[in-house]
Amino acid sequence: MNKYIAFKATLALFLLNSLNWSSAAQENFTGLVERVRPAVVALIAYNDSGEVIECGTGFFISSEGRLLSSRHLLRNASSAEVHTREGGVYPIEMVIAEDLNLDLIELLVELKGGEVPYLKMTDVIANKDEQVAAVGHQHIVQGFVSYVRTHSGPGRNFLFSTATAAQATGSPVINKKGEVIGIAADQAVGGQMVNLAISSSSALALVPSRTDTLADWNARIKANRKILGNCYFSPG
Repeated sequence: MNKYIAFKATLALFLLNSLNWSSAAQENFTGLVERVRPAVVALIAYNDSGEVIECGTGFFISSEGRLLSSRHLLRNASSAEVHTREGGVYPIEMVIAEDLNLDLIELLVELKGGEVPYLKMTDVIANKDEQVAAVGHQHIVQGFVSYVRTHSGPGRNFLFSTATAAQATGSPVINKKGEVIGIAADQAVGGQMVNLAISSSSALALVPSRTDTLADWNARIKANRKILGNCYFSPG
């Protein structure tokens, strides 16, 4: 009887310690998220009439205003701006790099003097089952890595499962060390909420090679599309 009581006491103590550890770990993770958030902004795109056509998230990767986000958010936009958590509103000055296949875009924001908080990209590979969070301007999407591409080199993209339908496209994805290990992409639903994250190594591989305004960038895309259309559908 005494052994049974001792066993139950030991089990209760173990469970209590486990709960305390989980609570402390979650509190620490929440603290990491709050440290990241000042560099995260709302990205709003407008058409020629000044109407909002797309909203998403981006984040600063330099104090001078270089911003990383999802490329599709700016398709067909004549202008765009970012809104910071502190109430700042800054226009997008130009497109400086992009990757069509990975849906990544690097932008330069017109800060009009001063500097902004920013996040350092890290070439760290996600590990299956590790806890991560996509830190959006509005939503924090927490989950666990469910799949990591296995080939070597840049492009170790990964999926992470979540318990919420909230989206955070264009957001930095951080691990429990606070390292930015990916960029949240479009969401897929298949029995559970699964989010694709583009690896940070892919973002680090972007090479700034453009100085297009947003309007010029979209005009060039439309012109290229028209040329391709003529190639495919021209008679003869």
